[in-house]
Amino acid sequence: MRRTIRSIYIALRELHEDEGEQVKLFSLDFDYLSDEFSEEEIRKTCIKRLANGLGREIPHQVYHSPSGMEYGYAGSGPTDLAFSILADRLEEPTAAQMMRDGPAEPYSHRLAIEFRIRFIQGADKDLPLIILDTDIADFLIKHLEPIKKLEKIQRQAGGSKER
Repeated sequence: MRRTIRSIYIALRELHEDEGEQVKLFSLDFDYLSDEFSEEEIRKTCIKRLANGLGREIPHQVYHSPSGMEYGYAGSGPTDLAFSILADRLEEPTAAQMMRDGPAEPYSHRLAIEFRIRFIQGADKDLPLIILDTDIADFLIKHLEPIKKLEKIQRQAGGSKER
């Protein structure tokens, strides 16, 4: 089945003189890119677009890892990468706002571990990590809809506040 990719999240390792190697996260928008392209073709296209200044950098949502985002293993850095991607994709508050503003836990935080397991911890550390919007949408349909249904049942039973 051919699907059109509208955006891509890409995490790259960058070497900084004073801070060493760091993972930077970007979002790239596309008018058209098919998921029929190979992973290598998509990776080259993304890197070329970033080199031309077309990406939007996504800030690190510091929740578990003060040292930064990571990928390629299960840990606090990859969890923060998952949280940062989901918070951006779902347009949710930052981790700092979440801690300050109250008890409602954002969906991005609730889904970060599952997202990390699915997309991040098994990634090759030697290559840029690329996650397609179509894959994120499929993930959210599978994992977010049951949470919303449960919340609706809880609200109807008087068990929790409306989000």
